[in-house]
Amino acid sequence: MDREMAMLREGLLAMIAREMPDAARVEIVAIERAASGNSSENWFVDVRWTRPGSVEEQRRLVLRRSPANEIVRNSRIDEFLLLAALNDTPLPVPKVHWIDGDGRWFGRPAVVLERCAGRDDRALLTARNKAGLDEPTRLGLARDMVELLAAIHSLELDRLELPASIERAEGVPSRIELDRQEREALADEVVACVEMRAAAWWLRDNLPPPPRRRVLVHGDFRPANLLVERGQVTALLDWEFAHVGDPAEDIGWYLAPRYRDEHFIPGHWQPEDFMDAYERKAGLELDRASVDWWAIFAQYKLCAMVLAARKAFVEGDAHRIPVPARKMLHGLLDAIDAQERKAA
Repeated sequence: MDREMAMLREGLLAMIAREMPDAARVEIVAIERAASGNSSENWFVDVRWTRPGSVEEQRRLVLRRSPANEIVRNSRIDEFLLLAALNDTPLPVPKVHWIDGDGRWFGRPAVVLERCAGRDDRALLTARNKAGLDEPTRLGLARDMVELLAAIHSLELDRLELPASIERAEGVPSRIELDRQEREALADEVVACVEMRAAAWWLRDNLPPPPRRRVLVHGDFRPANLLVERGQVTALLDWEFAHVGDPAEDIGWYLAPRYRDEHFIPGHWQPEDFMDAYERKAGLELDRASVDWWAIFAQYKLCAMVLAARKAFVEGDAHRIPVPARKMLHGLLDAIDAQERKAA
């Protein structure tokens, strides 16, 4: 760890020297590995420098680096370009500073972002939340999340300079996303997974129709990816899955069986409350059958990540201890079975 940290320090100093040639007396005040982050390594860095005129500045940054063995295939360049485009919108996203697209400075591709105030907490809406937020505050945050999701989906895509890979090809979004995920799932099999292959078969036989309007989909919209301070949302993080597609995909991800216990407030904020509030804020009507399909697809995608982690572990990545797959796979098949009974 000491050698790695020294390499990151040297890389950051070299990057700043190139990107900010007028900065003098650059000093890495602190650097530490953040505990959060499954698809990226996150490092918290405090940097100080002096600008012309003896003006001293200090920045709190986040260095997001691709892990040595990725279980989520994404591009640091695309993440940088997307966040740069979103920096010009009212959305609460981190400001981007610099990118190491080929790992020249940090050994692996990385982006450097401004560190936002607040803390992340996947139990944010539950009574177990770290900040001790009371129920009215949590309910207010749940409603704020709906407004934020509606704001993302209301962005005018033709005014955003989005990376080509995020734009996606023309066609039915559900088929495009299933094709992509099924290819990755098959590539990550250690042994043939009957449950995943059966689920993909069902998903393909029940594809929902294309949406009336394609939107920017966050792809991982949930409380765990928010920063909150004093009961207010300060930032939405982790845009690795973002792409242009069906707004019902974000709704389905939020409703995925895996997350149900974290995303709702019993007696006050249930799935129908979430969807009704979204329809009011977004000004569009959700196709409930499409949402159901996307919720099952979300579970399929989560299972694929678990299997990818298992493959990484088998291949020698001791940092990727796999979550037991059996329960996840059973949850996927149970969700399909419930949908079949619902449709009967």
